[in-house]
Amino acid sequence: MRVLVVADPAEDAHLPGAEEEGVEVADLFDSFNVVYEKLSSNRVEVVRLFGPYAATRTNVLRHLMLHSYDVLHFAGHCTYDENPAASGWVFSR
Repeated sequence: MRVLVVADPAEDAHLPGAEEEGVEVADLFDSFNVVYEKLSSNRVEVVRLFGPYAATRTNVLRHLMLHSYDVLHFAGHCTYDENPAASGWVFSR
């Protein structure tokens, strides 16, 4: 299983608690490997993109285009508009 965790990507729209949430989610998935290492050959690969310098729009898109993920957790701001093209995740600038 492969997991991508994106947390607090917008430098100019910091979301208090988002990075801590990302750490907790990523650590929870990582703990599977510790708990089940002798019971199962299945592994969880966790990719962490935390903060505005790692979780840039380009970097997140690159990960999504080059790899497949079973789980994507996003902790940050979003916008909503009735026009779907005007909705989405908020990144820096």
